[in-house]
Amino acid sequence: MTAPAVSAVVLAFRDEPWLERCVHALLDSTGVEVDVVLVDNGCTDGAVERLAQTPGVAVVRPGENLGFAGGCNAGAAVASGEFLALINGDLVVEAEALSELVAFAAKPGDEDDDSGGESTNLTSGAARQQFAGRRPRAGSPVAAFGNLNHRGPAAPSAQAV
Repeated sequence: MTAPAVSAVVLAFRDEPWLERCVHALLDSTGVEVDVVLVDNGCTDGAVERLAQTPGVAVVRPGENLGFAGGCNAGAAVASGEFLALINGDLVVEAEALSELVAFAAKPGDEDDDSGGESTNLTSGAARQQFAGRRPRAGSPVAAFGNLNHRGPAAPSAQAV
């Protein structure tokens, strides 16, 4: 059985002392296949250049700071994974963190489940139709992370630079 594919979008802005550890931790994830889309929003410490030749890393260089939302959108446009994770550049994930998030995001919601109703921002397919996911229990490892999106079949997208 093939492991789920996750594209992790990471933004780089100004000095990024944790960026290289962040990217390598993502690539070392277990239970999932990970590629990293690194968006250079104006990184000034050379980390993007050092990571650019790393296998599994695609660098997007918009030529200007697109801000958080714009940078995430630029990264998502070139991502190819079934799941999309938006990761802060100072987050160093544990090896199993993404596989736990994928397992949680892939579960169908249950209205009788006491973990809640709408929460995790999940999108699926080329039209990126939104649907509700299950809310993680407070204190769970899954609750500590932000957006993990189920993308459905890969849609045509722009090229990474």
